[in-house]
Amino acid sequence: MIPFILYFSSTIASGNLQDSIRMEIQQPLSTLNSKINDFVESYHVVFIGGFLNEGLVGYFSANKETLTDLGISFSELYPSSRNGILLNAALLRDEIIKLSQEVKKPLILIAHSKGGLEALTLVMVYKNLTLDGTIKATVLIQPGLRGSFVAEITGAFFEPSPISNWEGLQAMRPENTQSLLNHLEKGWIHQPIKN
Repeated sequence: MIPFILYFSSTIASGNLQDSIRMEIQQPLSTLNSKINDFVESYHVVFIGGFLNEGLVGYFSANKETLTDLGISFSELYPSSRNGILLNAALLRDEIIKLSQEVKKPLILIAHSKGGLEALTLVMVYKNLTLDGTIKATVLIQPGLRGSFVAEITGAFFEPSPISNWEGLQAMRPENTQSLLNHLEKGWIHQPIKN
């Protein structure tokens, strides 16, 4: 079973999401509370920050506050903005495995921007993490599948810039994200799963 992937901003979703949302809205509040309790007991949420997360105070703050109010456990991972997508996906893999062993629950990844592209790469390259149930679902928020506005303006208006040569910024240029996605789709990027 492959976990569903949600992608906001040019939204796509696998699974019958619209029917699921419609059912959730129509169900009585007591049923919804029961589902929240089941979620609290069953899953652990992992937020994955995006490009330039190192300088953003309060990243995911409203989301974290909501999960805290609901009693849902969560963790935060902030991959380096300097690193490329493949390196950060490998580093995230190690963190995800360690975190999974600590919390002993399937993980739901919620990833933004460059972190979204890294999370997508993670689940496509390290398929065993989804197949063995370590990762139950992945939610991508503005993952820059067609590049990043930040990468474009940095190149167009701020050359040279202290971050212009960062592999992480270069990886978010449209031609590079498309190349990565093509390679992922064709299965040209393989990584052995280490135990």
